[in-house]
Amino acid sequence: MKLALCTALLAMFCCFTQPALALDKPTVRVCVPGDVLTDYKLFIGKRDPLLVRDFKGPASRRDVVEMVLIQQALALGGKQVELEFVIINSYARILEQLKSGPISMAMNSIWHCDLEKHIEEWTLINKASASADDAKSTNIQTQN
Repeated sequence: MKLALCTALLAMFCCFTQPALALDKPTVRVCVPGDVLTDYKLFIGKRDPLLVRDFKGPASRRDVVEMVLIQQALALGGKQVELEFVIINSYARILEQLKSGPISMAMNSIWHCDLEKHIEEWTLINKASASADDAKSTNIQTQN
């Protein structure tokens, strides 16, 4: 009886103290060229990208290493997200998708000069979005 009760209490404790399942993580849509995603999958194989320390191996190249490092940086920053890789093969389309919003981040390098061309427009979009978010959080704070 005591063993069954202890087992039940331990099971309940584990259920309520475990981190949320991967399904509970927010999904972030990120774009990546198709050839880079193919090489990334070959490079990672069955490894966890968050644990990769040695970047030598099949299909290792700058773009693939960037994908791994971005995921590690997000994790180190405390961002527990599920990444949805969206294949976009055109650099111009990547920039457009970043600007218009269906994609949150590029998994490959973007040239600084290309960002400068759009920075004012993107800043205005981001300021408008941030203002809306601030208004929501202000409403939430005043309700408490």
